[in-house]
Amino acid sequence: ATHQFTGLTPNTAYYFKIYPYNGSGESSNYKTDGTLPEATATTEMLDFDLIITEVSDPQDNTDARFVEIMNTGETSIDFSTVTVYLSRQANGEGWGDVLLTGTLAAGATRVIAYNGTSYTSAYSLTADQTSGNITGSGNDGYFLYYGGNHSTGYKFDAYGVIDEDGTGMPWEYTDKKAVRKRNVTSPNPFWTASEWEISGSVALVKDMTPAFHNGLVEWQGSTSTNWNTKGNNWNSPNGYIPDASCIVTIPVKTFQPIITEVSACHQVEIQTGASLSIQSTGSLKIVGP
Repeated sequence: ATHQFTGLTPNTAYYFKIYPYNGSGESSNYKTDGTLPEATATTEMLDFDLIITEVSDPQDNTDARFVEIMNTGETSIDFSTVTVYLSRQANGEGWGDVLLTGTLAAGATRVIAYNGTSYTSAYSLTADQTSGNITGSGNDGYFLYYGGNHSTGYKFDAYGVIDEDGTGMPWEYTDKKAVRKRNVTSPNPFWTASEWEISGSVALVKDMTPAFHNGLVEWQGSTSTNWNTKGNNWNSPNGYIPDASCIVTIPVKTFQPIITEVSACHQVEIQTGASLSIQSTGSLKIVGP
């Protein structure tokens, strides 16, 4: 006979005692005396790097919520052979699980949206997956599980704390977005504040960057001076405004950037002759080295 154990920790030795028996039902006789057979098995290494990179709750469109994950490893991940769930715990209580599907190339991102139609309308993109479980309202945690869901799998990456309502906690993201910092490339089963940057007072649809992480972004200055306007001022996909995972370069352009809102980036390079101004209503947090 065989038995499969789930929810085990990768790269860990497990020890088993085996109780043989004969008979069946109420007539089963288990061996409990003398020397019992024993067995040892070591689980395999978790041989991929998959992390949560953006958690969103846009203030102006709650139906445009999504979670972004990224394959930071060197090989693609085929979710038909590797079982991974993205699980949400609401208010530190009830759970919802999303089985990931498809294939995720090395260095690529995957977006799981709450509502496919609203996501497309908000971002002019098609979500990789949609699920009504992606309803994080700022105090809900998201977790990645290997080999099963939140009940049977092994938790290997986390945004938030299990059994904790995020309201008032350091990881709360109500009406905001949380971005994984650029130098984080390995999963972490415990939420760690230093790995994340959570936006200022609020974040809108225009501030979200689905399917774009760790970007190299250059200022174009083609339409205005406003750093915080999504569009042709940036050469990022869909004109995304840089976030805490981006390296930003500012060359000399007709319009030089002016920051008017709370902003962040990993690193910024201001080339000779170029300039960057910050108004009293704005700020720029540089989170990288």
